Amino acid sequence: DYDIGDRIPFQLKATLPANYNTYGEYALTFHDTETRGLSFQRDSVKAYIDGKLVDAGDYSVVTEGLSDGYTFEVRFDNLKGITAAEGVQAGNNSTITVEYESVLNENAVIGAAGNPNTMHITFSNNPNGEGKGKTPDDTVIVFTSKVIVDKVNNRQEALPGAEFTLEKKIKGEPEDTWQTVAVLGTGGDLTTFAFAGLDDGDYRLTESKTPQGYNTIAPIEFTVTAEH
Repeated sequence: DYDIGDRIPFQLKATLPANYNTYGEYALTFHDTETRGLSFQRDSVKAYIDGKLVDAGDYSVVTEGLSDGYTFEVRFDNLKGITAAEGVQAGNNSTITVEYESVLNENAVIGAAGNPNTMHITFSNNPNGEGKGKTPDDTVIVFTSKVIVDKVNNRQEALPGAEFTLEKKIKGEPEDTWQTVAVLGTGGDLTTFAFAGLDDGDYRLTESKTPQGYNTIAPIEFTVTAEH
């Protein structure tokens, strides 16, 4: 679960075969497809061999001219020619990891459908020549939520003229703090206040402007939780 505007960390991982050392060349490509609610951050991509950082010039990040609707690909044309930090090279059963971030944007789907991110890997599978294999798709889903507040009078009739401020509790030391998420109702004619793009957490709703002739309600603290 994330707030709209958050940078979300993702990790792609491939384990090389037990006979990797018998290959003369070995190609590996991560294919990633994000939905409209996620904005890929190309400058965040980092790659590792067995936990050691790989120079960005030893692989390519491709975002244009891709088939099948892919958002991006991370391509290792030949892992055999790559050396990571401290001189680490890939070997039998080595792990290749790609880390990157995407922003949950204003197109994010609110609620249970969520915002899927799907990937698969293509890889060399013939140590004696050409040949490619493909893994099944693997999907993770980013969720975000919406809280709706209705302002009514004691007869349950819609009551305009209020303004509400929503804050989120930020855990910290030596004490927790409250961070403003949104202020709604400045125009004075709203009676329903929809705070969208919220993740799990503790929140506080304050009536920061009260309709004329009415008392201000006490701040309301509540928790957003989700079971997926």
